[in-house]
Amino acid sequence: MLLLLAACLMTPLGWTQIADKLHDHAQLMTQAGQFLANQFSPASDARIRVQPLDPQLRLPACPAPQFFLPAPAPALSGSMRVGMRCLSPKPWTVYANASVSEAKAHYVTKDPLQAGHQLQLEDLEARRAHSEDLPAGAISDPQQLLGRTLRQPLEAGTILRAVLIRDTLVISAGQTVKLIASGPGFSIHTEGRAMGNAMSGQRVQVRNGSGQIIQGVALPSGMVSVTP
Repeated sequence: MLLLLAACLMTPLGWTQIADKLHDHAQLMTQAGQFLANQFSPASDARIRVQPLDPQLRLPACPAPQFFLPAPAPALSGSMRVGMRCLSPKPWTVYANASVSEAKAHYVTKDPLQAGHQLQLEDLEARRAHSEDLPAGAISDPQQLLGRTLRQPLEAGTILRAVLIRDTLVISAGQTVKLIASGPGFSIHTEGRAMGNAMSGQRVQVRNGSGQIIQGVALPSGMVSVTP
């Protein structure tokens, strides 16, 4: 019985019946999504979306559609296109827009924190989420958080974003600071008084013991690096 059915499908009449029907777009999109999912390991947390085809597009039914990535093969992230084609009974080739995203690390507060708190590693908890599920400015690099100061009080579990933190002052006006200058074969250390506030990486003027004003760059340690 099974052999007879297979034989019927291979007759010209069987092909004509298939060709008279239209291929279901939704089924095609599901298959395209599965094709893209197969490009990742089973443990991947990739999220795949295939955009619907133009509903006006009429594709003859295809018993075995094929799926492919247009050359050159795109990186499997962000926006891309996936190709779909039919070889028989009526050949066609179409492309659908798709997007692929994988979860990435971001950081949240482990405990409630007060405004003005300087963030340390023990304040942070790493979590994973897809970019489209995160608020704008969510920070994925802990080095962008360590040593920074909170602008406002935060509850435990708050996603840390750029707007919630500010650089911490490492030098205050009037503070006695160490000036360092180094080069091939020499290193000079002296002291001076800062003439303004500065965060790490900012330029600051310092008056040394002889009254000379020297400009340098504030370091995270509170010292000032001077270019010889």
